[in-house]
Amino acid sequence: ALEGEVRGLGGFFQSVKGQFSHTDYQHTEFDEGDPKTTFRNKGNDLRIEARQAKFGNLEGVIGLQAESAQFSADGEEAFAPYSRTRQAALFAYEELGLSWGRLSFGARVEKVSVSSSGSPGIARFFTGSRDFTPVSYALGGLVNLGPGWQATSNLAYTERAPKDYELFADGPHGATGTYEVGNPAFDKERSVNLDAGVKWKSGANAFALSAFVN
Repeated sequence: ALEGEVRGLGGFFQSVKGQFSHTDYQHTEFDEGDPKTTFRNKGNDLRIEARQAKFGNLEGVIGLQAESAQFSADGEEAFAPYSRTRQAALFAYEELGLSWGRLSFGARVEKVSVSSSGSPGIARFFTGSRDFTPVSYALGGLVNLGPGWQATSNLAYTERAPKDYELFADGPHGATGTYEVGNPAFDKERSVNLDAGVKWKSGANAFALSAFVN
């Protein structure tokens, strides 16, 4: 992994932060000492965030993220095919300070491609690819009610593309004692979340009450 940040840029952006990581992982599952299946994951992850210079009471971050991952399973209990996942996303988070509290807004748009190339010697696996465009956004607010008291509320809508094994799995997984079954026709997972609450703090004393629905 490598991470760096440049500050004091002047102009529209006050800082830019970048993160890059590479993963190369494998493990073998055994049954009574005999190797059965070897799983491998290789991937890269890049994330860049640019923090905006404060514009009045408005401040925020915009950024992009890109990921690429390759999965393989070889052996008697290969429950999922060779697959590759590519993902790219743009996101933004803005926060507006007001005399009575704070408003915040966030959004994220992704392009996800998940493909299966099957597995050597195994005919049951689906081969092909699926493409998804998940969109997520959130709106939040904080209101100062009086000395020590605040009220908060957040509304969020999220979408998630299915994972490779959720789409393409079809086989026994001895380590968990299950037979994994995916569905290449799966659509995006969608979620709506709403929460609201109040909190109070005075010195070392604090109180909070919240409720949510999903």
